[in-house]
Amino acid sequence: GLAWLMLGQTSPRLGQFCALLVVASAVAWVLRVNPLANRDGYLLLSHGIGILDLREQAVLSLFGVGRPWSQQMRKLPRKWLALYAILSGAFVLAVLAFSLSQTGSWLGHRFGGIGFVLFAGLIGAYMFRQLTKDRIAAARDTLGWKKKDWKPTQRDKVIAAGVVLL
Repeated sequence: GLAWLMLGQTSPRLGQFCALLVVASAVAWVLRVNPLANRDGYLLLSHGIGILDLREQAVLSLFGVGRPWSQQMRKLPRKWLALYAILSGAFVLAVLAFSLSQTGSWLGHRFGGIGFVLFAGLIGAYMFRQLTKDRIAAARDTLGWKKKDWKPTQRDKVIAAGVVLL
């Protein structure tokens, strides 16, 4: 946006690019400060109310399970934790659905079936990376839980093969 203002008269493509860059920055900022996404907004909210593992407590509250450890700075009612877990899950699903509908359809239209396969592979790689980050962090500090390695069962393999064939 600044380049557009400094250069005065520019080509329409540069103006479009700068406007797109400003919109992308605004969307990235909104996603970053949103407390439902696992970014800065979540950290600000969890530190502000004194619950450092807010998302974990919220997900456990959906299943009626309390924290397995006793050090807790503040205790929220289960209904508020469940509401946060539902809103957080709905937000993640909405972002995933939006990105699949917009980006996936564009790639499918532009590059055919291979574009969608590449997009699905990128999302799978990103999700794998996120899960392995948590797994490495959990290996460092298990908080009394016994660590079990996950191995795919025959059912998991059949489901994965069905997803790939779709």
